[in-house]
Parts: sequence; structure tokens; C-alpha cells
Amino acid sequence: MNRPLTPSLSPNGGEGGVSPGGGEIGAMASTHVQSWSSKLPANTREVYVCIRAENVVLLKGEDSVTSARNHLPGVVRSVGQDGPLMRVELDCGFPLTALLTKQSAEEMKLSPGDRVIAQVKAQHVHLIAR
Repeated sequence: MNRPLTPSLSPNGGEGGVSPGGGEIGAMASTHVQSWSSKLPANTREVYVCIRAENVVLLKGEDSVTSARNHLPGVVRSVGQDGPLMRVELDCGFPLTALLTKQSAEEMKLSPGDRVIAQVKAQHVHLIAR
């Protein structure tokens, strides 16, 4: 189940998703968008797609049906401690970061090279006009 990042973000209304871009706030990639939100300035054609690391849920193994609309396959690039949490850096075709509890990271036995599914609920996807 490989769903695109919030279908209405795609210029063709549902096929595709973000294209690789720069930066990171959890994830930040550049993409084209038609009219997605009345909160964006009129005639906005390009946006940054931002996802906070604490809003990324990781699944190791088979993807499954959940209420999260965005399922992004990725590969773990690194796992490291960040205060009381574990920071998991992913490559989902663009950089994506997840923050997990230490217990969750240990139970998942995450290590570089592992394939995971990053899940993000649609309301946690934020757009910033470019």
C-alpha cells in the first residue's frame, strides 16, 4: 500500500507526491500544487511540504490499513539518541526524520539499511508557500 503524500497535494489530483527537494523539518520537500488551501496566498504554484519529526510513525514489516493517509516507504539511514528520544533519519526519496521513544526504537530493532513505512496523518502535513 504505497499511497502518495496527501493526494490533493499532487498536481494531477492524486497520482504522485512530493518530488525531492531541500531542507528538513522532519521532512521538507518542494512540490507543485494546484489549489489546496485557502490559507495559501492566491496563485501559489509551489510549496514546501513540512512534517514535524514527532508526527511521523514508523512501521517495520508489511504495510497495513490505518487512518493515516500518507504511507511513505523508506530506508533507515541512522538511529541516534536525541535527549530522552531516539532520532531516526530516513530516506523516503527525500530526507525524513522520526522521533521515537527509546523503548519503541529498541523493540523495533531499527538499524541503518532497514526498510520501514513512515506514516503521517494528513492534518500533520503543513504547506509553506515558496
